[in-house]
Amino acid sequence: MKEAGPVFILVGNNCHKAYEREVSKEEGHALARRYGCEFFEASAATAQNVERVFANLIRLLRQARIRNRVDPGAPAPIQKEKKTNCVVM
Repeated sequence: MKEAGPVFILVGNNCHKAYEREVSKEEGHALARRYGCEFFEASAATAQNVERVFANLIRLLRQARIRNRVDPGAPAPIQKEKKTNCVVM
């Protein structure tokens, strides 16, 4: 996916701790709009929205791949040595 460029999703964690909230949903959505990405609240403890975050990330990666393939004016990808590492942040 390097040739398609980075894909970002802003994820607020620990949404199950509503009483300890430090950032409002509105602030999260506003920051995501500013960066041009999607915003989700998730909780690993309760599994809330975890699958949804990853499903949307995959959808965005696929859309980026299709856009890159369809764009005839896009520069050809640079062939580099393939690495086997994958980083999900």
